[in-house]
Amino acid sequence: MRRVLSPVSTLFAHLGVLLASAIFATTVNATVLFQHHFPDPDATTPWCTSCLGVAREWDQFILGSSSNVTQIDARLAFLVPANDANLEYSVWNADRTVQLFAESFTPGGLTIGILGGTNYDVSAAITGLTLAAGTYNLSIYNPDPQAQVGWYESDLNVDGKSYQCGGGPSCPISGGSGLDMAFRIIGNAATAVPEPSTLLLLGSGLAGLGGVAWRRHRRG
Repeated sequence: MRRVLSPVSTLFAHLGVLLASAIFATTVNATVLFQHHFPDPDATTPWCTSCLGVAREWDQFILGSSSNVTQIDARLAFLVPANDANLEYSVWNADRTVQLFAESFTPGGLTIGILGGTNYDVSAAITGLTLAAGTYNLSIYNPDPQAQVGWYESDLNVDGKSYQCGGGPSCPISGGSGLDMAFRIIGNAATAVPEPSTLLLLGSGLAGLGGVAWRRHRRG
């Protein structure tokens, strides 16, 4: 004979599912959070982003939700890769006045794909960078005065929010190039974590319903 669950048992089961969902978060695979033409055959002109230690290039990116950034890819030009590949990846606020994050890499810490000549697709594995939804600027820079690193701009213009300066690592902005730099940002959208009060409420409800079900069982 088939046994039908009582309304209390059904509610108990539903609360159990909610509690399990709150405790066990689903792992989300890394995905492209933002992209400007990478890789892109139209990215044909490098702008100096680290030449002789007196130039810096920024380009704007937008995150639609809080995210953990795990990788930054960019198309770069190195005149002397063995010397020029010591790069600093940094994230700045929307106005490029405050540096929010920076991580430096030696050549051995980067994944460098050779495209021919002085052209390379470069990947940096980023650690410890979580950003809220909003507008930011990415900079790739080498403070070595002998470095000559170019960051490719695309011939396709999406928002024209790239900027270059001359005069040092935090030099005044000299103006935008009007084009987009070739890069992409990879990571995970932040997973919502249940508040302790929510878990406590669910746990209390489960305990209470468990007591009711047990008493009914004893009476029966």
